[in-house]
Amino acid sequence: MKLVHTLAIGAAFVFSGCAVGQTTHDVIVGPNNTVSFSPKDITIAVGDTVHWIWEGGGHNVGSGLPGAPTSAFLSGPPAPAGTEFSVTFDQAFLDANPIAGNLYDYHCHPHGEFGMVGSITVTVGRLCADQNDNGTLEPSDFTAWIANFNAGDLKADTNQNGTLEPSDFTAWIAAFNMGSSGPICNP
Repeated sequence: MKLVHTLAIGAAFVFSGCAVGQTTHDVIVGPNNTVSFSPKDITIAVGDTVHWIWEGGGHNVGSGLPGAPTSAFLSGPPAPAGTEFSVTFDQAFLDANPIAGNLYDYHCHPHGEFGMVGSITVTVGRLCADQNDNGTLEPSDFTAWIANFNAGDLKADTNQNGTLEPSDFTAWIAAFNMGSSGPICNP
């Protein structure tokens, strides 16, 4: 019982002023007047947002590959520098736009044939810090972690070494503070 109280006091320090949400990943469109994206290929977690920012003009962003577009997303016609466009890859998006391996290719319609292409890989799994399985990281995940740990549930094995031990708490704090870019755990 003393361990739980000590952990609860520690959690109060961790959560004070700590806002955790899904991650937004910026992609620059046409950096330095090139026909490219930067970064070109990214890996994100379910619920993350990709935010494209036009540095160069005359570009757009559409899902699929050159000559084989899909209807998952399209920023519209080619647009000038300063344009912004975002897509949130939440579970509803994945369900509405199923693609093998959750690998979403994208390209610039006018410049895709010149290599202006990229990809987004969406990792599906449980974030280690999401102990109550509701898809978001929030302070109540700490209470759920304590319950899972005390019940001997390997879900609390945040460092994924196959045993429950005090170092899982440190691993859980680190995973929580990483937000949606934290480690994916199984179970």
